[in-house]
Parts: sequence; structure tokens; C-alpha cells
Amino acid sequence: MKNNNQLLITICLAVTFICISLFSCRKENPNSVNTNTAQDLFKRGVSYYSQSKFDEAIASFTEAIKINPRYAEAYHYRGNAYYFTGKLDYAIADYIKSLEFDSKNTDVVVDIFLAYQKKGDSNNAKHWKQEALKYKDQLNQNQLQALGITTPIRALGG
Repeated sequence: MKNNNQLLITICLAVTFICISLFSCRKENPNSVNTNTAQDLFKRGVSYYSQSKFDEAIASFTEAIKINPRYAEAYHYRGNAYYFTGKLDYAIADYIKSLEFDSKNTDVVVDIFLAYQKKGDSNNAKHWKQEALKYKDQLNQNQLQALGITTPIRALGG
């Protein structure tokens, strides 16, 4: 009886493995939104973004977010696309949403500063610059320059 149970378990595992292998190898229709993962849609959005096709990028990032509402990087990139289309309030909202899921992303903090600065909101820009400087040891040269700091923080005694 014990051998029969082991044989049955082995057969079930083999059938399961075969089914998983078959389904993972099947080709999906690349034009069907239902078969895309959030990561696929994100990658498509990044491709559009890199071509400066910001409206298409926004649409792809939005679809990725619908599938995975906690996709911090998709919010960040969608925020960047909004930034470049001049929709600064949408950009800021997406940046802040991105921080909810990735609270230590210095790029996002700097981007919030830049969006408020471009918007002409000096009070919020100042606040987010101070937030960014809390991560001074993690900021790279480009981020420091974006914040208006040309001397490395370490040389300033920070």
C-alpha cells in the first residue's frame, strides 16, 4: 500500500511538472493586454519613455500599476513622463506614491524637489531639498547638482 501511495504521488508530481512546463513554454499573443505582466508593461513603458513617447509611456505604466498597485518604479517613471509633459501635479502625486512603497529612493526625493522647483513652489521645493539632504551620504554627483550643490557634501563637513 505504501508503494502504491508513493507511486501515485510520483505520478501526480510528474503530471504537475509537465503541465507547468507546457504552460510556461506556450507563446502568448504580445498584443493582448490580458497576457502582459506588470513587468512586461513596465518594460514597454520604459521603451516608450526612452523614445520620448511620453503619452504612450504613461499608458503603459498606468496598466502596470493596475496589475500591481504597489509598483514603486512604475509610479516613479510615470511621474517622470508626467514631468516631461508638463503635468507637474500628476508627477508629484506619482513621486509621492512611489515613496510609499520605496521610502528611501533618493532619485524620487530629488525628482519631487525638481518638480516643485519647476512649478515655482519654492516652499515645497525647499522642504523636499531638505528631505533629500537627509540622505546626503547616498546622493550621487548628479543628484547633488540637481539640488544646486556643486561642492561635494563631504567637503562641506556633512
